[in-house]
Amino acid sequence: MQIFELINRKLKTHTVENFKPWLHVVSKNYCFETIRKRKHKLTIVHDENIMHSEAFLHHDDEFEIDLDIAENGLTECMEKLPLKQNQAIDLFYLQGKSYQEIASMTGVTKDRVRSFIQNGRRNLKNCMEKKHEKRS
Repeated sequence: MQIFELINRKLKTHTVENFKPWLHVVSKNYCFETIRKRKHKLTIVHDENIMHSEAFLHHDDEFEIDLDIAENGLTECMEKLPLKQNQAIDLFYLQGKSYQEIASMTGVTKDRVRSFIQNGRRNLKNCMEKKHEKRS
């Protein structure tokens, strides 16, 4: 509903030649803006009772098994990635390196690092989805 209202306001001030692509861009930008606003409103609740709750003291064995399967699947999928993608994913997500640090370490540009990370994430997602479909 909010996007509809936004579009009504914008159409009064903008001339739109291709409505469908314009609508897509306006909707996408609105969603990104909403996500950014939510990140700034993140609140941390400090409740000591949560950490000492019975739910945290007794683990569900079935959940732990599923977690192990997911971790093994991720490891297998990481091994299937091309070397540069695997290296970029490892350095960025697991070791917490910045694009610039990875570029310096690997001898490629920051744009190439970003590309390796994006492609690696996509390939990991596809691989994990295939593994999930096989289990279902």
